[in-house]
Amino acid sequence: MNKTLPNCKLILILGMILISSWVSAQKTLNVRISSANDDQEEWIPAKSGQTQGKTVGLLDAGSSDLEFGTEASGNDPQMVGLRFPKVLLS
Repeated sequence: MNKTLPNCKLILILGMILISSWVSAQKTLNVRISSANDDQEEWIPAKSGQTQGKTVGLLDAGSSDLEFGTEASGNDPQMVGLRFPKVLLS
Protein backbone atom coordinates (compact mmCIF):
# COMPACT_ATOMS: atom_id res chain seq x y z
CA MET A 1 0.00 0.00 0.00
CA ASN A 2 2.82 2.44 0.70
CA LYS A 3 4.22 1.88 -2.81
CA THR A 4 1.00 2.98 -4.54
CA LEU A 5 0.57 6.18 -2.52
CA PRO A 6 3.52 8.01 -4.16
CA ASN A 7 2.12 6.99 -7.57
CA CYS A 8 -1.23 8.52 -6.66
CA LYS A 9 0.48 11.75 -5.65
CA LEU A 10 2.39 11.80 -8.94
CA ILE A 11 -0.79 11.25 -10.96
CA LEU A 12 -2.56 13.98 -8.99
CA ILE A 13 0.29 16.45 -9.58
CA LEU A 14 0.43 15.63 -13.31
CA GLY A 15 -3.34 16.08 -13.55
CA MET A 16 -3.12 19.48 -11.87
CA ILE A 17 -0.37 20.55 -14.30
CA LEU A 18 -2.45 19.44 -17.30
CA ILE A 19 -5.55 21.26 -16.04
CA SER A 20 -3.63 24.45 -15.31
CA SER A 21 -2.04 24.41 -18.77
CA TRP A 22 -5.46 23.83 -20.37
CA VAL A 23 -7.01 26.75 -18.45
CA SER A 24 -4.18 29.08 -19.46
CA ALA A 25 -4.70 28.07 -23.11
CA GLN A 26 -8.20 29.56 -23.22
CA LYS A 27 -8.67 32.66 -25.35
CA THR A 28 -11.01 35.62 -25.25
CA LEU A 29 -12.91 36.58 -28.38
CA ASN A 30 -14.81 39.84 -28.83
CA VAL A 31 -17.64 39.60 -31.35
CA ARG A 32 -20.43 42.07 -32.06
CA ILE A 33 -23.99 41.20 -32.96
CA SER A 34 -24.06 41.98 -36.67
CA SER A 35 -27.78 41.77 -37.45
CA ALA A 36 -31.00 42.74 -35.72
CA ASN A 37 -32.13 39.13 -36.25
CA ASP A 38 -29.24 37.86 -34.09
CA ASP A 39 -30.69 39.06 -30.79
CA GLN A 40 -34.19 38.43 -29.48
CA GLU A 41 -36.24 38.81 -26.33
CA GLU A 42 -38.73 36.04 -25.50
CA TRP A 43 -41.55 36.54 -23.03
CA ILE A 44 -41.44 33.94 -20.24
CA PRO A 45 -43.87 33.06 -17.40
CA ALA A 46 -44.00 35.44 -14.44
CA LYS A 47 -42.52 34.44 -11.10
CA SER A 48 -43.98 35.24 -7.70
CA GLY A 49 -44.54 38.99 -7.33
CA GLN A 50 -44.34 39.69 -11.07
CA THR A 51 -46.98 40.10 -13.73
CA GLN A 52 -46.77 39.09 -17.38
CA GLY A 53 -48.81 41.26 -19.73
CA LYS A 54 -47.33 39.71 -22.88
CA THR A 55 -48.03 36.36 -24.54
CA VAL A 56 -45.58 33.80 -23.13
CA GLY A 57 -43.38 32.28 -25.85
CA LEU A 58 -43.64 35.17 -28.31
CA LEU A 59 -40.54 37.09 -29.39
CA ASP A 60 -40.07 40.84 -29.21
CA ALA A 61 -38.20 41.10 -32.50
CA GLY A 62 -38.54 44.87 -32.90
CA SER A 63 -37.03 45.90 -29.56
CA SER A 64 -34.57 48.78 -29.77
CA ASP A 65 -32.66 47.55 -26.70
CA LEU A 66 -32.21 44.37 -24.66
CA GLU A 67 -33.48 44.23 -21.09
CA PHE A 68 -32.07 41.28 -19.19
CA GLY A 69 -34.62 39.72 -16.82
CA THR A 70 -37.64 42.01 -17.16
CA GLU A 71 -38.82 45.13 -18.89
CA ALA A 72 -37.85 48.39 -17.20
CA SER A 73 -41.00 48.27 -15.02
CA GLY A 74 -39.80 45.08 -13.29
CA ASN A 75 -42.70 43.15 -14.79
CA ASP A 76 -43.08 41.31 -18.10
CA PRO A 77 -40.20 38.84 -17.53
CA GLN A 78 -38.20 37.87 -20.58
CA MET A 79 -35.24 35.81 -21.67
CA VAL A 80 -32.61 37.21 -24.03
CA GLY A 81 -31.04 35.11 -26.78
CA LEU A 82 -27.92 36.08 -28.71
CA ARG A 83 -26.70 34.34 -31.86
CA PHE A 84 -23.19 34.45 -33.28
CA PRO A 85 -23.45 32.62 -36.63
CA LYS A 86 -19.84 33.16 -37.71
CA VAL A 87 -18.25 31.97 -34.46
CA LEU A 88 -17.11 28.36 -34.78
CA LEU A 89 -16.57 26.32 -31.63
CA SER A 90 -14.19 23.41 -31.65
